[in-house]
Amino acid sequence: MEITVQAEQSTNPENMLDLSQTTFIIPIGIDSPDREFNFLHTVQYLCDNLKTKIFIWESGKEQHVHGLLKKINNRLCEITYQFNQTSEVFHRTKMLNEMLFHVKTPVVANYDIDILLPCKVYFQAQQLIVDGVADLVYPYFKGMSQYRVWDKKQLQAELVLVPGELWQSMCGHCQFFNTTAYRAGGMENENFISWGPEDSERMERFTKFGFKVMWLTNFIWHLEHWRGDNSGEKNKYFYPNLELYRKLSAMDALELKEYYLTQEYVKKYQG
Repeated sequence: MEITVQAEQSTNPENMLDLSQTTFIIPIGIDSPDREFNFLHTVQYLCDNLKTKIFIWESGKEQHVHGLLKKINNRLCEITYQFNQTSEVFHRTKMLNEMLFHVKTPVVANYDIDILLPCKVYFQAQQLIVDGVADLVYPYFKGMSQYRVWDKKQLQAELVLVPGELWQSMCGHCQFFNTTAYRAGGMENENFISWGPEDSERMERFTKFGFKVMWLTNFIWHLEHWRGDNSGEKNKYFYPNLELYRKLSAMDALELKEYYLTQEYVKKYQG
């Protein structure tokens, strides 16, 4: 994995939370000014509030993130970045597996670039996993727990988590995993390409496999963005993705385990 590492800063503000046992894995494709804005503000929010490790993998025709990282005021985050030049569709699940393979911390957060949480929630999710209470933590509650942020002017001066339009959330956005359990449970299914129901399949799979899955009681903030082919049903893989989800959803735990043992990417990372 070819990497560019942004060195840690020497300061140690008292208000920063210690997330040193967690690595955030963030796949990104800059397809609009919205996504660029969201990247800058989300990464800056993490760097302002957490001492942690962040893996960022950018995929696309042109490189954007390396320049954006120069605008980030980084205090104690260790940022590892890679760019994969490709004209192919955004293959999020494959990128996540590649990053997961290099994670050395006991906790890993599969993290969308458009997501913000109250600071204490990051630490709470980490500790639930470190303490053995959970293997997979969704840091929000099932139901109308998502604040959709349309007016981002309020975020330009300060990253203040202000309420917005409410929307339903169940299993997307971000998840905190016990790293060993994430790998043992089949990781990301790389047969899901571009946008599709991989979040639902992952939730059902880890539940069927008997991992300790937990939802918290917090709200989550989603910075809204322009939606291209990789963010909706317009992509050519949507219906194959949906068919795959229906197939896997109908399997019991034993059938599902047998299926995952046959997958080449599982053999690659676990063999």
